[in-house]
Formats: sequence, C-alpha cells, structure tokens
Amino acid sequence: PDGGGAPPARAVRSARGAGFGARLTVSLAAPTGNATGVPGDSLSNVFGPMVLLGLDLGYHFTPTWYAGLYTNLGLGVWSSKLDTTCNASASGCMAYQAALGFEVNAHLAPHESVDPWIGLGAGLEQSNMDEGTVTYRIGGPAARVRFGLQFDEIGVYLGATVGKYSYMTDPANTAVTATIANQALHAWIDLGMAVQFW
Repeated sequence: PDGGGAPPARAVRSARGAGFGARLTVSLAAPTGNATGVPGDSLSNVFGPMVLLGLDLGYHFTPTWYAGLYTNLGLGVWSSKLDTTCNASASGCMAYQAALGFEVNAHLAPHESVDPWIGLGAGLEQSNMDEGTVTYRIGGPAARVRFGLQFDEIGVYLGATVGKYSYMTDPANTAVTATIANQALHAWIDLGMAVQFW
C-alpha cells in the first residue's frame, strides 16, 4: 500500500503524454565572437558575463516532441575594457539582454529517470549597455541550440545562441538606431539549470 502518498516518480514519468508544458531556467552566459565585422570589434570588448532568467511555454505533442515560445531576460556586467569609462560615470554601467523566439525540443527518453533532450530555436535578441544616462542597443535575429539532461523536474543544460547583429544605436546620436552593414557572427554560450513542469 502507498498510504495515500504521492505517486512514485516512475509512475509520474510513465504518465507523461500530450499536454501543455513549461520550463523555468537560470544560466550564466558568456559572449564570444564579434559585435560587428569591424576588425577588433569583439563582443567581449563591451559585454561581460550575464545571468539569464528564462521561461519556456509550449505544448508536448507526444512524449518526445515539444514546441513552444521562449523568452530570456539577462542582467550582467560590462567588459573590463570599459572600466575607465564606467567607473568615471556617476551611475556606472549596466548590461542587460532580452530575447524572444520559438523552439522545438526532442526528448530522447521521456519516461526514464534521466531524459536527454535537444532544443533548436530561432528568434530575436537585443543586448543593451547603460553608460550613465546613455543607453546603447545592439540586436538582431539569432538561432538557439540547447543540449540538456532532465532528472524528473530538475535538469541541467548547455546552450548557445548564435546570430549576427543587424542594428545598433548610432554612437553619434543615441536616439537613432542604425543598420549594421558590416555584420559578423557572435554567440552567447550558457550553462544552466532548468525546472520542468509537464
């Protein structure tokens, strides 16, 4: 007899089928690649690591296949190469990021205690740098790939968001957003934890 307690974890996993699902994530992301195609314009010259908080909402069409929307909000620090500028500002500097997109996940062992999964998605991202009273923005389309291991509700994952920034704040007039003609690849690599509701 189970004494009326909660069902065993394996029974919960075996009952997984079609239905709505959600995932909360927290990760640490590091920038790589270039902000633009201008020589020496490394993304890490502006941004340091960021803490990303994420929410995935979607539908499990089968125990294996899931599709839905994702959003990320990030808060981080500026690159050490901006220390002189930021430390001289009365209010310092602050870096933050937002992303929104669509993602498909494949769960490779949805009824097992360890469920490897792969996610592929695409959307839009924007990274901002507040420098005193001025905000610089850079953003554009991006693709996302994630590899995770889910242990019942709690899991871990490694991800990468890769893209080319297509617009940025005009340094000469921060009220104007300019198209980036000379684009280059960049990526945010993140390692995090996930809480799954399914």
